[in-house]
Amino acid sequence: MRYAGEECPKTGLYRLVGADGRIVGRIYVGAGEPFPPTAAKDLHYEIDF
Repeated sequence: MRYAGEECPKTGLYRLVGADGRIVGRIYVGAGEPFPPTAAKDLHYEIDF
């Protein structure tokens, strides 16, 4: 799990996931870039294989 503001470890497509495990969005992030802010603090990012 990665959170807003953390550095992206690998370029790719990431899922934005809620506390209940539901996918609420997807975003492309490049390696070394920070993950963008989320609308709620309980959301996190996971790589989308």
